[in-house]
Amino acid sequence: MSDFLEENITPDQEAIYPGDMGFSDQAEQRSIASHNGEKRSRTPPPSSEAARQRMRATRQHGTKPEVALRGALNQLGIVYHVDQSPVSGLKSRPDLIFEDTRIAVYVDGCFWHSCPIHGTLPKSNRQWWQAKLEANRQRDAKANDVLASAGWYVVRVWEHADPITVAKELADLIAQRQIHQPES
Repeated sequence: MSDFLEENITPDQEAIYPGDMGFSDQAEQRSIASHNGEKRSRTPPPSSEAARQRMRATRQHGTKPEVALRGALNQLGIVYHVDQSPVSGLKSRPDLIFEDTRIAVYVDGCFWHSCPIHGTLPKSNRQWWQAKLEANRQRDAKANDVLASAGWYVVRVWEHADPITVAKELADLIAQRQIHQPES
């Protein structure tokens, strides 16, 4: 597997922010645990209008890297499902699932999931962002554990990965898992 395709590791996708950051969905209004165990119930205000606009433009699903990967998979004739939770009660939904081989794929954004190559930490509200990004990593790890416990193979791909390379590696993984599946 390439450096871009991380298998069964601990990093999820789902960064919904409250309306004061420009998002209409209030799902993330609940508290986020900070690094010292305190609870914070509100997102700090954006540091500038430009920051507010960036947050407002951030997509949950159908991001450019996801769409590029789906296009590469389509070129290979691989069937997948988009934005479905394969396990009841799982907060996060993988970006792609391959039901027959029980493979769940997340395309993780470098910022939101703290990519070791491209991940950054904002200068404004630094302490809040540290806690938020750590909470994302913990949520990713929990999602990986829940899916693996339910028999799913979790693959995490960084947004900067080449979609054609990743699609080919996923095709190989799908073929391997089909060979090893019991006949039904």
